Amino acid sequence: MLATNGGRSQVWQYTGSGTNWTAITGTNTSVAWITASGQHVYAEANNGGSNQLWRYGGSGTNWTAITGSNTNVYQVAETYGGGN
Repeated sequence: MLATNGGRSQVWQYTGSGTNWTAITGTNTSVAWITASGQHVYAEANNGGSNQLWRYGGSGTNWTAITGSNTNVYQVAETYGGGN
């Protein structure tokens, strides 16, 4: 989920128990939106600079920027490329 817990908007992952969630973005990261496509989670976020597009690495707070640091992302669209 995308939520704030008194600070910046972060991405949180449900632990599977009660009301327990774990932040999977750092406290200095400000997230504008998230989406999932296939087995990947993507976020438009920044760490104090321009918004970039990031892909989650699947554990901890491991995210990889998939746009250049000089790119300021405003919007991303997801499309389905499947067959009939």
